[in-house]
Amino acid sequence: MKHDPAMRSAVNVRYSENSLAALRHAGLRIGSFDRREEPKRRKTMEWGTGKVIEEMGFVPDVVFDRGGIGKEPMIRILGRDPHEVVRKIRLALDRAVMP
Repeated sequence: MKHDPAMRSAVNVRYSENSLAALRHAGLRIGSFDRREEPKRRKTMEWGTGKVIEEMGFVPDVVFDRGGIGKEPMIRILGRDPHEVVRKIRLALDRAVMP
């Protein structure tokens, strides 16, 4: 919300390459960051997402990281409200390739 006050909803999804592929196939705008670059005494959720937004110049639909030592990999799906987040998830599910 610091970067775009209209963006007021998010959901964390367990990281998987299949999920990421489905989000890409859905045409969502995706950014990522490396947790190894995280400054000390910073919170990953705030720092990482902010870093991606600053680098991309806009709030993407999806921000992900591949984790790090003691940190789980994670996919964050962002939206203006819960309905928009769910719409993006459904869009990705429709594009998912089932193993």
